[in-house]
Amino acid sequence: MRRPVSRRLVLGAAGALLLPRTLAAQSTSATEAGAFIEALGGEALTLIATDRLAGRASTERFRTLFNRIVDVPYVARFALGRFWNAANAAQQAEYVGLFEAWVVSIYADRFRSYAGERFAVVGARADGARDAIVATDIERPGGPAVRVEWRVRSQGGALQVIDVAIGNISMARTQREEFESVILRGGGRVETLIEDLRRRSRLATAPGG
Repeated sequence: MRRPVSRRLVLGAAGALLLPRTLAAQSTSATEAGAFIEALGGEALTLIATDRLAGRASTERFRTLFNRIVDVPYVARFALGRFWNAANAAQQAEYVGLFEAWVVSIYADRFRSYAGERFAVVGARADGARDAIVATDIERPGGPAVRVEWRVRSQGGALQVIDVAIGNISMARTQREEFESVILRGGGRVETLIEDLRRRSRLATAPGG
């Protein structure tokens, strides 16, 4: 049954943020995942209502929330794909840090800019032993609703989002394809991607960036 949420939802084009909830078991039921996604409205509304700060202070609040709800090492490793094992320990560590900083810088700006969007949970289903897929419609003022599907997994006893699909396009897989392309253009060197992420990080933190 469609459950409209009469609350503002702050969303980026490639993802959204959820507050994890501790669970006794490692499995993720569709009911739990659906309730988890629905609870996002209140969390997002509280944050945007209490945090109108600009610049670094606001970004750091967003970073704290982001790292509570996303398994950054898992997502970063997935995005690197087959090249993860080609990187040494130092490269892996730097890559994960740069990945986190880059993603936070992108979505912190989007998080601050969105207002007025509403969402409704329209379905949820189990997907394997650990995952559940929750379908939502993002209702935009003056435009058609956008279907967004959230992959939720129990990680260490807490629910987390590990992927978001918009229009049946997986954001995690899209990121993996982009990173692979960057690495292959550099002759298969993981360092090429690390250098690219360093550049992106500098641009994101530059004045006016």
